Amino acid sequence: MPRPSERLPIDYPGAVALAATVVAVIFFGQTRQLAWLAVIAVAGTVWVISARFAVDPILPFRLFRDRAFAIPVAISFLIGFALFGVLTYLPAYLQVALRVPTSRAGLVVTALLAGVLTTTVWSGRLITRTGRYKAYPVAGTALAGAGLALMAVLGARAGAGAIAALMIVIGLGVGLVMQVMVMAAQNAVAYGDLGTATSSVTFLRQIGASTGVAVAGAIITAQLSRPVPAGVAFSHAMPLVFALMAPLMAVAVGLAVALPARPLRTTAHVREAV
Repeated sequence: MPRPSERLPIDYPGAVALAATVVAVIFFGQTRQLAWLAVIAVAGTVWVISARFAVDPILPFRLFRDRAFAIPVAISFLIGFALFGVLTYLPAYLQVALRVPTSRAGLVVTALLAGVLTTTVWSGRLITRTGRYKAYPVAGTALAGAGLALMAVLGARAGAGAIAALMIVIGLGVGLVMQVMVMAAQNAVAYGDLGTATSSVTFLRQIGASTGVAVAGAIITAQLSRPVPAGVAFSHAMPLVFALMAPLMAVAVGLAVALPARPLRTTAHVREAV
């Protein structure tokens, strides 16, 4: 990228207010205390005002007017929410509810990551060859949603082998989506906004992950507070978590279908005029 001709002021108030809003949202998801809603309202208002009037806002609202940017960001949030909401508590579920040894529980998580790696590389090569990318997030969100729905239906009846197979399916779906959304957002914005677009997709995915972990943790904690053995509580809690995540993937499918398919750029920067 060409060196900027001027240094714009950093939006410190917006950065602090956005961070405070995110922290409050996560704590509200974990504790469900109404006091956090007040923090969300105040910090969120400060962030919106700062984004409206700052010279160079930390997260410009103008980018969200374009569906080609807003949709990848939204899908990234949902993917983060569902993926990490499941991954964080899956090893404990396998060990406590299904009595799976620690090493085998880790291998189940590895199966999901193997699926992610496989389709990430495969879809990247095909997109490079053809220049088309819209079909991959549509298929990926549908595949991940189907895997989560099956996990919810099977529940504790699924053994470690079946769960590993479904984790591979979910991973294959996620691999078709996650990095493609980064590319789609980068392709939608002006060259000067490439850094903002890239960080926005990653940031919203991490916010989705943190929120998903908080919500899943709240569901599991509520079940563990019941006067039943921990294994029984986990057997009821995790299918509820899967049942929550599957509809989110259905929303992601709809968003992926609505994603504008634009021609991919062939350059990554603009040469300065000589």
